[in-house]
Amino acid sequence: MNFGSYSYIGLETDERLKEAAIEAIRKYGIQYPSSRAYVSSTLYVELEDLIRRMFDAPIVLASSLSIGHHGVMPVILEEGDAIIMDQQVHSSVQDAARKMQLNGVHLTIVRHNQLSELKKKIEELGAKYNRIWYMCDGVYSMYGDVAPINELISLADHYKNFYLYVDDAHGMSSFGKNGTGYILSKASLHPKMILCTGMAKGFGTIGAIFVIPDQELALKVRNCSGPLIFSGQQATSILAASIASAKIHLSGEIEVRQKFLAEKISYCHRLLKKYELPDISDPETPIFFIGLGMMSVGFNLVERMIKEGFYVNIAAFPAVPEICTGIRFTVTIHTTLEDIEKLVEALVKHFPLALKEEGRTFKDIQRAFRKVSNFDNNQFIPVVKNEQNYFRVSHTDSINEVSESLWNKLLGHRGIFTHKALQLMERTFQLSDKPEDNWKFHYYFIYDSNNKPIIATFFTEALVKSDMLSPASVSEQIEEKRKHDPYYLTSKALVMGTVISEGDHLYLDKSNNDWRNALMLLLDTVSELSEKVNIGQVLIRDMNANDTEINDFFIHHGFVRYQLPETHVIEDLKWNNKQEFLNRFHKHRKQYLKQRVFKSEDDFNVKVYSGNNDRIALWYQLYRNTAQKSVQLNTFVLPENFFQNIIEDTDWEVIELSYKGDNTTDREIVVAVMFCYKTGNSYCPLYAGLNYDYLDYDIYPQLLWQTILRAKELAVSPINLGFTASQNKKKFGVISYSNVGYLQMKDSYQMALINLMPNEVR
Repeated sequence: MNFGSYSYIGLETDERLKEAAIEAIRKYGIQYPSSRAYVSSTLYVELEDLIRRMFDAPIVLASSLSIGHHGVMPVILEEGDAIIMDQQVHSSVQDAARKMQLNGVHLTIVRHNQLSELKKKIEELGAKYNRIWYMCDGVYSMYGDVAPINELISLADHYKNFYLYVDDAHGMSSFGKNGTGYILSKASLHPKMILCTGMAKGFGTIGAIFVIPDQELALKVRNCSGPLIFSGQQATSILAASIASAKIHLSGEIEVRQKFLAEKISYCHRLLKKYELPDISDPETPIFFIGLGMMSVGFNLVERMIKEGFYVNIAAFPAVPEICTGIRFTVTIHTTLEDIEKLVEALVKHFPLALKEEGRTFKDIQRAFRKVSNFDNNQFIPVVKNEQNYFRVSHTDSINEVSESLWNKLLGHRGIFTHKALQLMERTFQLSDKPEDNWKFHYYFIYDSNNKPIIATFFTEALVKSDMLSPASVSEQIEEKRKHDPYYLTSKALVMGTVISEGDHLYLDKSNNDWRNALMLLLDTVSELSEKVNIGQVLIRDMNANDTEINDFFIHHGFVRYQLPETHVIEDLKWNNKQEFLNRFHKHRKQYLKQRVFKSEDDFNVKVYSGNNDRIALWYQLYRNTAQKSVQLNTFVLPENFFQNIIEDTDWEVIELSYKGDNTTDREIVVAVMFCYKTGNSYCPLYAGLNYDYLDYDIYPQLLWQTILRAKELAVSPINLGFTASQNKKKFGVISYSNVGYLQMKDSYQMALINLMPNEVR
């Protein structure tokens, strides 16, 4: 049984449409091979007349909505206009709108159906731009919910330069007089509205209709839109079938079909409510969405339904946030009441089984969809209990409440987060005037029934840049906006470890057969925390890229894998002098080291500082120089008191590089510094600071070399050179490790904002 069809009114199999298509092929052939800029197929005249009668307004036809959006927007929008897109507006609208940025049109986005946010954005943009266009759907294709059209029209009446651009493809035929759609079933065509709708769904054929109240503007679109006048014409069979469909729409038959469909929609909703399934969709529309929460449950249930003989869709990231996965199905005229009963019966059977098999409960669904308007969060649904009760979870918000010996045994040796180092971070990142410098720490241990730790880790609540993991070209563009709005595209995140620590932040005893259940319990616990403090994303970081078990686990549970910059390590310091060091490399690498590093080594003085030092202001300025230019891993610039605290800590030291100058002056100039952490037998140079006026003196390669020499002097290895600057670091014989992270976006709004970047930038 097909529950994935968009032919809601059932016209695609109507004999009248089929016969019209066959007759047109016999009379005119398969196609009319000419651009409409020169001459149109005769059938267009009749079709356009019928469609105008349906809408009682000027119209323009296109071969598809996707092509139509790309043709209409460049004509109706002008340089100096602005577009506000609803977060869930159809992808074809988003794609065409993004390209309008290249024409000087401003583009932004608002959360789905949030009128207060939309009103605020209109007032913000009103004085800056000529016209403001709000782009939305009439019926949204995922949840099956609808645009608040009457409220939107009120805004158009209130704000002089506010206009509407509405895609009502999923509302066509199923609603309204003459089947003109959901929007016109609730309101009249507004003079400041462009209404576009599709013929490939309820209408039963192929094509798109653009309803433009202004006759002059409609003619301009028809005569000046390249994609419309120069693309191929629709096949003669399609044009003839569309004529037959339009005649049905203009008859009383369309109302009968709408009534039959509405009865089936209502019956399906009643059954879903009767059997207490989480029905997210609008009660009027033929698109149904059963909320499931985690992606793993969605895949499980879809597979079960297909095996039972029911074709349904999965709605998953990026169309919806990862934790808002659901089963999506449609009801059409073809669907019988018995079909609906069988579908719901199968859902009732397999819904709890899928939850149980994936170790999930209805609590996940409540948490994910609590803000969705059509979701009844109070309806009773039997909770599927997980089987993690024999684990014990320990949580604290301070490292001082954790055993130092236990922490350092399990995690402290894995990176720059020993018990002592975390005490320093807790002292530093609190009570700051800047929101990005206020962190909250969360330490987790999960024990088995024998009180043995299976998991140990920590997370921080922190404000992060949403483009932190994006390509540098994207961050560079966003940073231009941050010059005027420093918190543009930022949000709170729960980050495993911290945004400044490096290393393996997760202790996981995989010798325990229940490690997957324990890890799932950790994710549940962190997810509950993120809901409690209203955090939209969870980042799991620095995982081994080759660990397929861990990879499969996180992907299965709705996380998106992202590639971190390579981390670089020098493991072998078993050489005694520069020549022995050089002998490890091939000819070209030797030449680089000789010419770019060793040749100028005597031009610099090198000093190592540890303990309280009055040079911190100078060093911090050098660090800021570097941090503000580095966007490969785009984070906030760290506060000065962090560096003040670490220099007072004996586990840290600073390597300072000074240029001796020429013969005309005796003054030395500090040109580079490296802040280094000593832990166990390893050496971790974390933060570099450079004087960019002296880059031509190869100060960064020299700084790396002096850092290696310092580790050699201390007789510690490995040297963990960290992320970024790969090209320079690889010249010194590092081993590069590929690490990955896993991201769960609880709200896709921030991701949607980043996707506004033009395609060539993204």
